[in-house]
Amino acid sequence: MEVGLQEVPLPESVEMIILRICHQQSQPPLKPYARSLLAAIGEQAAIEVLTTISSSPIKFSFSGYIRKLVLDSYPIQGSSVLAAYNYQPSPQAQKLLSPSTASGCNYNSPNKKDGESTQRLVSMCPMNAPLSSLENSLPRTIKRQLSYNDETEERTSSRKVICLPSFPNEIRERTSSPKISQQLSILCKLEYRKLFLVLSYIGRQNLEMITLDGATEILSMKDAPMTFFEANIWCKYGKNFCHESDRCQYFDWDSGKTHLYYCHVYRDGSYQFKGPYLDTVRTHLQRVLGDENVLIVKFPEDGMCGTNEEGILVGLRRFRFFVFKDECKRKKKNPMNAEEKATECALKCYFVRFQSMAPCSDDESYILSSRNISDARSLFMHIHMVSTIEKYMARFSLILSKTIKLQVDFDSVKIERIEDIPFRLWDENGSIIFEDGKPLLHTDGTGYISENLAVQCPKEFCRSKYAKDDNFEKGLKAGNREPPLLIQCRLFYHGCAVKGTLLVNKKVGPGKIQIRPSMIKVETDST
Repeated sequence: MEVGLQEVPLPESVEMIILRICHQQSQPPLKPYARSLLAAIGEQAAIEVLTTISSSPIKFSFSGYIRKLVLDSYPIQGSSVLAAYNYQPSPQAQKLLSPSTASGCNYNSPNKKDGESTQRLVSMCPMNAPLSSLENSLPRTIKRQLSYNDETEERTSSRKVICLPSFPNEIRERTSSPKISQQLSILCKLEYRKLFLVLSYIGRQNLEMITLDGATEILSMKDAPMTFFEANIWCKYGKNFCHESDRCQYFDWDSGKTHLYYCHVYRDGSYQFKGPYLDTVRTHLQRVLGDENVLIVKFPEDGMCGTNEEGILVGLRRFRFFVFKDECKRKKKNPMNAEEKATECALKCYFVRFQSMAPCSDDESYILSSRNISDARSLFMHIHMVSTIEKYMARFSLILSKTIKLQVDFDSVKIERIEDIPFRLWDENGSIIFEDGKPLLHTDGTGYISENLAVQCPKEFCRSKYAKDDNFEKGLKAGNREPPLLIQCRLFYHGCAVKGTLLVNKKVGPGKIQIRPSMIKVETDST
């Protein structure tokens, strides 16, 4: 007989395989003990077990098949989990569990694969322990790091740790649980920005605090103008759970402005959505992925820098860490407006959507669908080419620069590389001047752009002139045909990332941009 336990959350990669197997082989949802078995052996091992199952038809039961494979390959972990459900351990596991170890907490798995040098640390319980003890025994003190390589791996020490998130149960449910409440099922029929506004205006409350009738009433405004929708949601929820400064009150929701979506994470593991706020500048990251696929995560309280290892669930969209930017040294010259004050924080972490748990989603056409984090980052630049970990995020954060896109056909633009010009002494040899072991450059960070490309800039740069003006459309009609003399730019092409300025050079042929080595921050991987 199975004892009750809150459903164990599993990594999204594991959940997706489970859903696919259930659909393809017409299997019922996994039983709790089967989910606990997969959680106990870790994400990679669970994927291998499920891959084995998906390659052949299930003859009896999905859960039973998992139990068999886990007991065969991981007898200690499997038997300890099953004991909590009053299943008898396998004979193989009984031999491995001595009286002295059966009551301990940490075990090194003897079931390492060939070539695997690291040990797997698992958390165990006494064989007669209730299931709640099993849940409590799983390590909960691991903090998710912003890793240098592939974020699918938890970095702790020389050992891999099987763990559940360190957040409280109710917060873990809100961020990573695959369960879909009736309220969420109803409200996910809204367009994303309206759903996010609802989540923002309920403050730090759970979505389930909205009654079913309330959710149905909100859905009835699905096709209402955003201004009308916002006013109604604020009156019913926002004014009760949010500060007035957090209100997103605009009259130009459909003007084409950038939508900024924020999430504040607090030390106790709770969090609060804020937004969407409107702005008139857009980062390269937002331009490529789309505003609604970027979530800006902040940590308002000092000393807090960690999130659920499964990312953040917004509705049915899963967001994972992608890049961060530390703005503690940036000084604001102008007073902050209400939106800036509401989201003020030195460290900004940008999470991006990788997948959606919605039955009908655009995952197949979404640019990051089926990609891991390393592959996704390579779409922007070949960041793995940087030489040190210190430069990794500093270089990658170039995609967070607020820029205006030059509206030209870049397939027809020719990018050329030219050499830098160093300072030289006025002697007979023309010796190069060095400082700190590096030559001083006349042309440091400056290349050339042809006049016919530069002449396209004033029209576009007028948007920047009116970036903080209430009339966003005003900048679209302004401008003249005189090119600027110098252009500050960010250029991303073929995995290369370029930062610097471009000087208009009439001697450069039409449709050309010339860059120098001093401008290249990330080089293309030619392998």
